[in-house]
Amino acid sequence: MGKKLFNAMAIALSAAVVLTACSSTAMMEGTDIDREALTPRTNVASVRVVNDTTRYMQLTVSGTDNFDWEGNRPDNAAPDGFQNMGIAGLSEVQKSFTVNYVASAAPFTISFGDTGASVELSKRYTFFGDTADTIFGGWGVRGTGDRWNSCSTETIKSAGYTITVGCSYYTSPNTTVTITK
Repeated sequence: MGKKLFNAMAIALSAAVVLTACSSTAMMEGTDIDREALTPRTNVASVRVVNDTTRYMQLTVSGTDNFDWEGNRPDNAAPDGFQNMGIAGLSEVQKSFTVNYVASAAPFTISFGDTGASVELSKRYTFFGDTADTIFGGWGVRGTGDRWNSCSTETIKSAGYTITVGCSYYTSPNTTVTITK
């Protein structure tokens, strides 16, 4: 009895594997398949850093994870990223970065030279339309608010400086980081 049951289960499993393979092949060869849905998606968003002080600062970036980025990323050396980028007082710089679509937070920390001030950022999302699709809305201060539908202005104090982070889903730059004294 045990051997018959085993053989029946093996036959059923083999049939299921064959049917799955056939239907997958048929779907791949079909003409109405959404080929874009099969390719990894990325999101490009820009970050503007505003130095609203009168002193020069050299930016550094830490806390990135290779999985989170495709293409340009914030810890790339200047001029592509913010790593070791100098920013004069009362000026600003803006860069665009490509985030892996499935990265959950894509965090990174911007440090403002020898001031001791820094801010840790993470991705923000929102829903759009009447579907379950989401869009990437830039970055907000990590550890504050909800990552969903929370693209707002956040302010923190760091080493005697005020750092304000604002994000926008639909305009460029998607994120503005402003440091003031």
